[in-house]
Amino acid sequence: MSSARGSSTGSPSIEITEIRVSSQHDLKSVEVSTRSFKQKSPCLFGVKTHDFELSSPCRLSPSEPLHLCVRYRGWNITSANADIHHDEVTKAVKPQSSSKREWSQSYPKFRVVLILTIRSHADSELSGTGFSTARTDSELQPTTDAIFKLVDRFRVLVVGNTGVGKSSIINECFGVNLANVEHHKAGVSDINQEIIAHENGRFVLHDSQGFEAGEGENFQKVITFLQTRKGMVDVRDQVHAIWLCFPVRRSSGDRLFEAGVEELFSKKASGEFGPVPLITVFTKYDMLVEQVQFGNNLEFHKRNKHLDPETRNARLAEETTAKFQELCVRPFKEVVGSDIPHIAVSTSKEYKDTRNMLNELVHLTADCVKNSLAVDVAGDVALVSAIAQRVNSAVKIDAVIEVGKKRYWMGLAASVNFPGKTIEACLQVLHTDIVQVWNIQDDCGYLESKELKKLMIALVGDQYDEPSDPNTAFARVYSLLGALTALIGGLTAPAAPIVLPIVASLFLVKWLYDVYEQSALMLQRLMAYIVDFTIIMQLIFGLVANARLRLSRRLIKLVFKAYSKSEEKSKIHKEIKDHVKLAGRFNRDAALAKIVQLIKEYQMKPESMEELQSAVKTFENNEDEEWGLGKV
Repeated sequence: MSSARGSSTGSPSIEITEIRVSSQHDLKSVEVSTRSFKQKSPCLFGVKTHDFELSSPCRLSPSEPLHLCVRYRGWNITSANADIHHDEVTKAVKPQSSSKREWSQSYPKFRVVLILTIRSHADSELSGTGFSTARTDSELQPTTDAIFKLVDRFRVLVVGNTGVGKSSIINECFGVNLANVEHHKAGVSDINQEIIAHENGRFVLHDSQGFEAGEGENFQKVITFLQTRKGMVDVRDQVHAIWLCFPVRRSSGDRLFEAGVEELFSKKASGEFGPVPLITVFTKYDMLVEQVQFGNNLEFHKRNKHLDPETRNARLAEETTAKFQELCVRPFKEVVGSDIPHIAVSTSKEYKDTRNMLNELVHLTADCVKNSLAVDVAGDVALVSAIAQRVNSAVKIDAVIEVGKKRYWMGLAASVNFPGKTIEACLQVLHTDIVQVWNIQDDCGYLESKELKKLMIALVGDQYDEPSDPNTAFARVYSLLGALTALIGGLTAPAAPIVLPIVASLFLVKWLYDVYEQSALMLQRLMAYIVDFTIIMQLIFGLVANARLRLSRRLIKLVFKAYSKSEEKSKIHKEIKDHVKLAGRFNRDAALAKIVQLIKEYQMKPESMEELQSAVKTFENNEDEEWGLGKV
């Protein structure tokens, strides 16, 4: 039986803010982690020393070490690990209430330097106890923090037989790879096992097999599970949605669904599971399309070969829809009625409507959750479902707006939420809420980094004197998608660095640390930050979720520069200035209405989001690059 190293009683508080690693070998990445904190920082090619700031300070606990994993390039050595303990640091560094200190240690394959603040137990109690990075009461609290205290993950039960496509649907809709989840095995289900993937901490899955003939035991497990979860007091522990998955029938001789399903619908109708929405998902719709197009001795092709491709595809869609109604929807409603929501989906990358169908699935789910759950926080659960999904950018936009309306976007013109706060604190809370809603996997903390915030502050800070750009290739104004394409095409080489506009540090100091006060210019800046960053995040989401690019500083720089040079940004800033002049800064509702109108008007439309994939085909994103902004 082992005991923890050190005791928390009277122990100094250690807060790590920066890490430096050096080695004789070429570094690939450095990762630091505890149970409640994790950050990975990739290294530039060929470097042997890597220095990076943590996205938020990490507190070192006496009962838990900081784990350090250093990865190398090359075949002869792949990685090296070390655990840094609280007592090792406190023995070498004396507590000091204000200034930052250094702690260093050499290990067999690398040397590490920690930049930290260490305070005595008495000092640390003045600013709060514990080892979390929670905000103090005097700080502005993100609205998403309050939502996640109620329900931190969207909980889905997926029921269906092996081969129906459950894993593919979950992977596509929530951006996780179930094959990488330690306790998930294909074809093996334990309905009580919470499946949580590292890639998406806002989603938890329960998986169940379907009800094949003779599978009465499994049917009873599902019933018992749902009844047990219904009785749980905390809404975070209840099931928020059920997806019941069947493959689309392709002929009248195929079975529609398994034995026992009718009884499941009956128990749902009688209220035995509570108000949790049950959605029937007909999978593999693309195979029905193929059946219509190529089946029956190419009968469809023979009838329609005289038509042009566009008309022929439209007719194919019509006939497939009719066949789906005949084989699936009509018999389904005859058995269970019309109250059970249903939808057809595909996960085939070759089928043109796959993404639209998945978009509709997550949209339908959010609507059903909001309208069905009999809890006071049904709207918050629906918001978490929108945050958890990683396929539908329009649902994300709506969620960003809903979160904003809950607090900080209300009364923006009247300083309702920001009296006595610095502009930096106001922008920080707006920034965090938007990042949390988009829920993009960001192991390195780039989206909450000081560098990105500095770029955003420069973008909205002085709306009369735009930051100068050393690249003068943009003689004309482009649409956002056009600017992105022009930037990629204008790179001197595929891997050439992206040079950002010059950001003047003195300019930032001029207003960022001022205390918020009502003024026309201040209102313009806050409105512009919200709209600009929401649209920038939508584009990043599209590149990561749709185009399957990894999140990197290089990708963020590409998006930021494209937006800063786009006609959308120019129009948005002009409309905000005109609005403030006409509506004034004391109309509590006008600013909110204008923000929502601008986001809805200038967000990238679905057809443009689809074009992103072809626009970035030549973009080199394998190796990352520095921000190039100097010391922040």
